[in-house]
Amino acid sequence: MLIPMLRILRACVAVLACLPAWAQTSQEIDALAHSVLKDWQVPGLALAVVRDGSLVHEQGYGLRNVAAKLPVTKETLFGIGSISKSFTVLGLWSLQAEGKLDWDKPVRDQMAGFRLKDPVATDRATPRDLVTHRTGLPRHDAMWGGGSTVPPARQQIFQRLRYLEPSRDFRVEFQYNNLMFLTAGLLGEAVSGEKWEAMMQQRLFAPLGMRSSKALMSEAAKEVNYAQHYDRSKADWSLLPVENLAPSLDTIGPAGSIQSNLRDMARYLQAHIARGKLDGKPVLEERFISAMQTPQMVIASTATPGPYPGDLSYGMGLFLGHHRGRKAVWHTGTYGGHHALLWYLPEEQFGVMVLLNRVAREVPAILALTLADRFLGLPATDWGKVNREASDRARAALDKTRREFESTRRPAAKPGHALSEYSGSFQHAAYGTVEVALEAGALTLKRNQRIHTLTHRHYDVFTIGDGQDTVRFVTGINGEVEALLWKLEPALEAMVFRRYGD
Repeated sequence: MLIPMLRILRACVAVLACLPAWAQTSQEIDALAHSVLKDWQVPGLALAVVRDGSLVHEQGYGLRNVAAKLPVTKETLFGIGSISKSFTVLGLWSLQAEGKLDWDKPVRDQMAGFRLKDPVATDRATPRDLVTHRTGLPRHDAMWGGGSTVPPARQQIFQRLRYLEPSRDFRVEFQYNNLMFLTAGLLGEAVSGEKWEAMMQQRLFAPLGMRSSKALMSEAAKEVNYAQHYDRSKADWSLLPVENLAPSLDTIGPAGSIQSNLRDMARYLQAHIARGKLDGKPVLEERFISAMQTPQMVIASTATPGPYPGDLSYGMGLFLGHHRGRKAVWHTGTYGGHHALLWYLPEEQFGVMVLLNRVAREVPAILALTLADRFLGLPATDWGKVNREASDRARAALDKTRREFESTRRPAAKPGHALSEYSGSFQHAAYGTVEVALEAGALTLKRNQRIHTLTHRHYDVFTIGDGQDTVRFVTGINGEVEALLWKLEPALEAMVFRRYGD
């Protein structure tokens, strides 16, 4: 009896000897988290680590409310942004399992009123196309975003899709698109009779045991333990009011409005790593998870460091790539002052969930990759340095662009009209109405109830505020201002807002 016991003991010692030198203690994870909080000037974050399918770390750091000095906890609610897309996909998978939805049948045959400007995309686009970003439409985020307190309703946006210009042919190129995920959510409603918000609660939050999660920011912001949204000026934290953020985010709902906390999102991470199981019991079908992790659309190679290296593809609501030769699955989420990362190595059963209350995109990458390398005994890399250098390069490129923009200004070139002649209403079929008014000797531009100051740049070109966003007024043959050009989608030429009502 003694000899077998000695063999078992020796085997245990051998296993322990193979563990990486880094002890993987909570204290060391704490030190890493506190370090990135300080180095990257983030008020607060929440961090969970899953190893071998088990939750080994779950902790909040810093402050959810700087003025009141309230700490981040495991229960603090954050926006998860576009990680919501994977929830929407899972909701549609549950409908497919019930025979209510067909992933590869044209959307127009499953939902009335679906129409894109490209007739081929209108006829052929399937639900699978909607959730893999391959309809030919670029982002067109100005349709719903911009911090408007009165954005168009979801159905209004859906009806306006037919007026949006594509930038590529159907199924030719990956182009990230929130509007198609909004459409996917509406499709789920059409085939099930359930509101998207109810679908998330009943089909996902409840079975996954995500008791605190909310489908909308406006709901989550009412909770006491909600993380304030912050930006960072040179000297201090700048609070971003929820009332200015929630309307737009709630509108885009299925693409990015879910709010959750670390405790709930750690369970979600575990379910993905365990291919649908939680606490040893199936809560999601394994084929759903498998399909989401299967490449559907190739993404152009990028040299961006962090969790996006090498050859990339998109599954269904998730990005797919590799980390040091191991399959990596992830999605980020950003809106207002919240940023999140769901990142895991499915074959290693290792994953990280990060929630922040300031948009510092480098922080989740540093945490995820540093912890993966240390936990799995991989070669050490200073991911903080890698991301700092990338951030510095991006900042330098942005500064160069700003200098070039300023260098092309012609300050001596006066407006072609009296300022009062630029006033009026201008309309675009998809982007709605723009109101230009002369107030106290200065022009203002209003869209979706958000008002901007127009600053003269040269000739009939004005900048919006003090940035590089510009509008150009067009003079007709009769000498009167007849249109306003505004480049609201970077992948396309400027949109033409035509004057009306005069």
